[in-house]
Amino acid sequence: MIKLSEVDSSDEKIIRKKDTVIKNKNSLNLLEDIFVFPNPTNKLITIYFSNNTIKKCVQLLIYSLAGKILLKDQTCLQKNDMDLSSLSPGTYILIIKCEQNVQKWKIIVNPE
Repeated sequence: MIKLSEVDSSDEKIIRKKDTVIKNKNSLNLLEDIFVFPNPTNKLITIYFSNNTIKKCVQLLIYSLAGKILLKDQTCLQKNDMDLSSLSPGTYILIIKCEQNVQKWKIIVNPE
């Protein structure tokens, strides 16, 4: 399980990762309350935008650690499943983009 906590009261930035839950109110006003699970995964992750926080269509991108785009999708839906079964076991980066706003997650794909 990935665990990260950071609280910075000067800019009210809160990042909490427990089963990959992230909230960042100041820097990403269009992307709030996003849940990505399960992580680690074998082949499928769910990306959920709670309470209608998805305000515009967003891009979902999976990158290798070398920076190569491996998977790409665009969605305007509140709940999205992303099939990672084509990826080898390892660590990847999920990037969610909406206009100039970007959020990143470390995704771990386990062997089946």
